[in-house]
Amino acid sequence: LLTAQAASEQLVEQYKDYDTHRNRVGELETELGSVRESVGKHEIELANRMRQNLLGRGAKEEAIKDKTLDQLRNLEEAASLFGNGGKVSQPARYDGGAGVTGTGTAPEKPMDRARRVIEEHEAKHGRAVQVSNAGIK
Repeated sequence: LLTAQAASEQLVEQYKDYDTHRNRVGELETELGSVRESVGKHEIELANRMRQNLLGRGAKEEAIKDKTLDQLRNLEEAASLFGNGGKVSQPARYDGGAGVTGTGTAPEKPMDRARRVIEEHEAKHGRAVQVSNAGIK
């Protein structure tokens, strides 16, 4: 009887942290799931950005739409080694101009924009005002 009780106490002592470890494992599994989900979202975002970069370098959308992230990395590396096919790279335009993919029209001049804004405002409020170089009529 004493031997069985001693063995029981020994087992209780040996496994007393079992519940703590089991709870910690559950927490870590939950954390791992959320981290995997976050990594998945970031990989999708990265792949989309790489596709856009490759499209900007002249790649065909059909050729890259089903590529994996590793394949896109390889293509992007190759594209950086070989350049962009002689195309002149132009920075994005945030001033309202046409930019690379626009219609090719020149940006609006400041005076023309001011005239347009005044005319739109007056038309919105029901006043007929004609703005010219000489002033407001």
